[in-house]
Order: sequence, then structure tokens, then C-alpha cells
Amino acid sequence: MKRRSFLASLSLAAVAAAKSALGQQNGPSPQQESSPAPDRLRIVTWNVACGQWCTPREVANALVDRKPDLVLTNETPKFNQGMAAPDWSGEIARHLGLTHVYVGSVSSAHHRAPRWGDVTGRYGGKFKSILSRWPISNTHDYTLEGEGWSPASAIRVQVRIGEADWAVYSLHVPGQREWEPSKHRRLAEDVLAHEPLKNLLVGGDFNVRTESKVLSKLKESAGLENAITERAIDHILYRSDHGARVVGSGIDRGPEGKGPRGGLSDHPYAWAELMLNT
Repeated sequence: MKRRSFLASLSLAAVAAAKSALGQQNGPSPQQESSPAPDRLRIVTWNVACGQWCTPREVANALVDRKPDLVLTNETPKFNQGMAAPDWSGEIARHLGLTHVYVGSVSSAHHRAPRWGDVTGRYGGKFKSILSRWPISNTHDYTLEGEGWSPASAIRVQVRIGEADWAVYSLHVPGQREWEPSKHRRLAEDVLAHEPLKNLLVGGDFNVRTESKVLSKLKESAGLENAITERAIDHILYRSDHGARVVGSGIDRGPEGKGPRGGLSDHPYAWAELMLNT
């Protein structure tokens, strides 16, 4: 079996510190708690550019009409040491009515404030987070080897949607033209190849285009489909043993803002709506 590269298990105190200021814990295992089966699943992934040009409320306001069930963020800031501030991801969740949050522990390429800080100066870094309508359990942080800036990472949570268990990943990895040295390959072989759940969502900033051979190899290796068909570098990949299918997806720059491309970030967000057959 290939070596599985991941961060050392966090202590209970470290896990608690990584949670949202909402005070949400992982909650019951998905095997112990289920929710009424929805017929659709709405996902958003957004590289929020360290909050340089947006606040959590602005992000939430941009997404509220999408009524997301899952929001996957990357380049997401955390509060700076010594700052008495609510969690940045938790604030998005609060405004959207999503009561379960997991925030990763790895800042991409070790980028921190002040250069990579938010508009208030209270937050910094490039972390990953997952905001969920349903309880979260079985969380992991994975570091990925390969060429390109380091560290690159993905976070993983487990949620139960209706009677089906789903693994949900949020990631940020460097671009690569070739499959062999890519961190996308390490994701496929060291992480996703060992994923025990058949229902899977992998979203985030892949830094490779929709039509790239690296993304094609990743999808082939992990048995994934891309819900995003527009030319983009942010994607929502999925697989399902219940016949889920895409009924809507796209790329949206959101409202006007002060970002270099006139939005709230230098990235548009990607969204997808899946019809579930649970």
C-alpha cells in the first residue's frame, strides 16, 4: 500500500481550537444521526483570497440566494494570534445558517499575515474550511507531496445526507502540467485511493483548467466527475453510488468589489446543484 501522507493526529485541545467560534463540535457520528433525505444537494467552493477584499458577511451575502448546503473555502484566513475575534469561516456559516464548521490547520505555502491578511487586519493566512448544514465527523488534514509550492493540503470531513454518508474534501494545490510530479497525483494515490466512502465530493482551487490532462487523470484515477463544465481552475468533483446527477452548475464572480478583477476575490466561486437519488 502506498504511503498515506497526512498530518499527525491533533490533540483534543487542538481540534477544539480549530473549530468555529460558533462552539460547534463534530457532533454525533453520521452512523448515529441522520437527517430527512433531501432531493438536492447544493455546493459552493470559493477561493476567498485571504479576505483581502471581502468580509465574511459579504461572502455570505453573495451566496445566500444559492441556498448552499455545503460551502468549501480556501485561502481562508484565521484570526491572528492574540486577536479577540470570531472565526472567519464561522461568521460565513452563521450568516448562511450553516451550523457545522471545520477549519484546517495548514496555511498554503505557510503564508500568513500581514501580507496575506484580511481587510480588517484581524485575520490572516490561507487555510481551508468546510461549512455544512449537517453534523460533521471523522475530520482529517492531509499534506500532499509533489512539485510546486509547499505545504499544499486538503481537509476532509464526513457528513450524513439523508441515509447516505458522504466524504467531503476542500483543497488548495499548485498547478502542474504533468501528472507524474503533481500533487494532484498524490491526492489521488495517497488519499482518495484509501477513501472508504463511495459518495464523495472534492472541491477547491486545483490550479489546473477544466480541460487539463492533470485534472482528467485525477478524475479517472478516483472515479470522479466534474460538475463544472466552464473553463476554470476551481472545480467540484463528485462520485455517488446513488446515481446523483448535476442539474445546475457554473462559475460566478459575485457582486462588485475591490478585488483586482472587480469582485470580492481574484477568483470567481464555483457552484453546483446535484439531484440525489437516496
